[in-house]
Amino acid sequence: MKNLTLKTIIIAVLCNVLFGSAIPFIKLGYQYFNINNLFSTILFSGIRFFVSGIILFFITFTVERKVPLITKGNVKTVFLLALTYIFLQYIFCYIGLSNTSGSLGSIITSTSAFISIFLAHFIYPDDKLNLKKIIGVTIGFIGVIVVCFSNDNFKSFSFFGEGFMLLAAIFFVIGSAINKKATKLNSAFTVVTYNLLIGGAMLILVGIIGYNGEIVISLEGLLILLYLIIVAVVGFTVWGTLLKNYPIGKLGIYTCLIPISGAIFSALVLGENILSWQYLTAIILVSAGIFIVNMHFKKQ
Repeated sequence: MKNLTLKTIIIAVLCNVLFGSAIPFIKLGYQYFNINNLFSTILFSGIRFFVSGIILFFITFTVERKVPLITKGNVKTVFLLALTYIFLQYIFCYIGLSNTSGSLGSIITSTSAFISIFLAHFIYPDDKLNLKKIIGVTIGFIGVIVVCFSNDNFKSFSFFGEGFMLLAAIFFVIGSAINKKATKLNSAFTVVTYNLLIGGAMLILVGIIGYNGEIVISLEGLLILLYLIIVAVVGFTVWGTLLKNYPIGKLGIYTCLIPISGAIFSALVLGENILSWQYLTAIILVSAGIFIVNMHFKKQ
């Protein structure tokens, strides 16, 4: 199994902090664009990813000095990647975020880290579960349970809020596995480009179906959208490159940093309170899960 270098760990950490920072900005985007129904939510998501795909297309063309094209044998895989990694994941994510807080939503997404560790056990022969991983996963899940099923959150628990965020986390893991397969035949840049273009186009088509023209354009909203596009372009490209070169089981645990950064940015951007014992306990337990999974014991 290929071990992560210190440089790779730092990149993985920064990448997932970046992903986490997007969560409160998505909610802020809802406010500035006057997004208040299902189809405008989906349309907003689709525009973000399709524009990101266009930008990455030109970046890839510049970097690789050729028009980025998917090889014939990889078309179905890339289409399936766009369906799960962008279309399904972000339909559930964006709708879920509109029905829950940014901090709670970001913590629920941490389940993707632990799901990926279990999934890797069955898919990759060199990425099996061991006692260390099981303990780390269990502690991390306890953290998620603490915040989701505390008295206040349990009363307001919604399938279309917290439930959809959990489904988004599942599709993130499935997409990560497909991404690893897709990048065997094409560069990570090319795969991510078409992932964003196809997935974004799917979301736009669905969003247009029921769009009633309620979206309001403002400078503040466009700046938020620009930031979300930057997160998509940089985050998906970096993460796709890491998935191409390293085991999912080793990388997946770093997605636990999404709820930590998401909660912090939600406090800074949205003014949400993350100083309750539930949030602090969840952050501590999720962090402990990351630490345990990455512990290295010296052989006697």
